[in-house]
Amino acid sequence: MRAPPGGSPARVSMTCALHELTPLAPPLVYVIDGEDRIQTLNEAYLADASTWGGDPDAVRQALVGQVLWQVLPGVGEWYGPLVRRARADQREVCFPFRCDTPDFRRLMRMRITPQPRGAVAFESSLVGVQPRAHVEVLEGTGASGGSIVTMCSWCKRVDADGAWLEVEEALARLGADAYHLPALSHGICPRCLGELTALAQSPDATLSIDLPEAP
Repeated sequence: MRAPPGGSPARVSMTCALHELTPLAPPLVYVIDGEDRIQTLNEAYLADASTWGGDPDAVRQALVGQVLWQVLPGVGEWYGPLVRRARADQREVCFPFRCDTPDFRRLMRMRITPQPRGAVAFESSLVGVQPRAHVEVLEGTGASGGSIVTMCSWCKRVDADGAWLEVEEALARLGADAYHLPALSHGICPRCLGELTALAQSPDATLSIDLPEAP
């Protein structure tokens, strides 16, 4: 969860560390209360705000007290069942997800942990990083060719005519080039959809998201 550069800190996207985060960095943590209102943000999360020009105090003031699903529109459909599962079972729900940048593939781990009085903590940690050749489409400057492709918000694979592939492979299959880059639309692939559904039903399930094997 973070505010976009140049945007209001109340307008936040999916939980995602920035490029300065390393495997040794402290996790980013925020806590919601029993009514799903943001209660606290840890110092690592607030320090992260300065890397995209946000003021930590302004971020805290803008977010604390807000209903999580209102500042993360669309996320409640997937995170809501996981939060309900954590509360109902009083067990941690844990799963991997990808948070890539143009120059790195990054594997993250999310822990959703029940707290006293219905509160829930969200903790995101960086598990692994793979450097890669710069992928311009991940800068969000595509659409010069007018086309749109779907990237899974969870595993970061891209739909290439029904085959969900790493973004480089997908662009090659689709024949994209530097002059006709597509725009990215975020959704969810069939595999992650099925695994998230299973995870919401059983905390023993997980997502089969990982970094690709090095060539």
